[in-house]
Amino acid sequence: MNLTTSPLTAGLVATQKADNYNHWIWRHIKSHVSGLVLEAGSGLGTIADVLLDSGSRHLVLCDNDSRYISYLRRKYANRKNIRIVNVDISSSVAPRKLPRINTVVTINTLEHIQKDSQAIVHLAKILKPGGKLIVFVPAFDFLMGNWDKSIGHFRRYSKPGLEKQLTAAGLQIVSSSYFNLPGFFGWWLNKLIGRTPSDTLVKTQISLYDRFIVPWWSRLEESFTLPFGQSIIVIGRK
Repeated sequence: MNLTTSPLTAGLVATQKADNYNHWIWRHIKSHVSGLVLEAGSGLGTIADVLLDSGSRHLVLCDNDSRYISYLRRKYANRKNIRIVNVDISSSVAPRKLPRINTVVTINTLEHIQKDSQAIVHLAKILKPGGKLIVFVPAFDFLMGNWDKSIGHFRRYSKPGLEKQLTAAGLQIVSSSYFNLPGFFGWWLNKLIGRTPSDTLVKTQISLYDRFIVPWWSRLEESFTLPFGQSIIVIGRK
């Protein structure tokens, strides 16, 4: 598999190496993760690796891109505690193909799905009683630009709107917050420039941000409530 065949995959490859950023996300969600975990929209397994490193014993990984599924099967070929499922979570067959789960984690996935509300309903359906759905998505529709479109985004989200979608799926909201304040301004700047960043620029931006900004800013940001941010994290409980 050529891992640089699209802007989306180029971004996934770069994010694989963004250890500071990935563990920043983990610190926000770790208190809500337990039991059998499903990562919906696993891509190249970046968040799966964080979950494994942080002590998750059994994972179910799903995606509907056959290239990523093939990559994941090769990557985790010797891991008996990982099950990989090729399924579109917005499809009506998803609840039948996926097992009952304690925690669902979906990071930057729902914005790629046309029928996102349907996907949320299906993910809520497979949760065991008391189980949690952790949703991480890009914020603010007015930030939607060429970069979003180049990587297959159908939308960006509002916090109230996302909360409403989880509530409509029968979940109780237990946490809702913005994430990554500096990233908001970086994304806004990319929109104002108007051009779709090259693969090289995407990798450079992610690498520099992860190395020089995230280590100190992430700790500062965790000390106060953000009025806005690049992303939204909403957690619902069944």
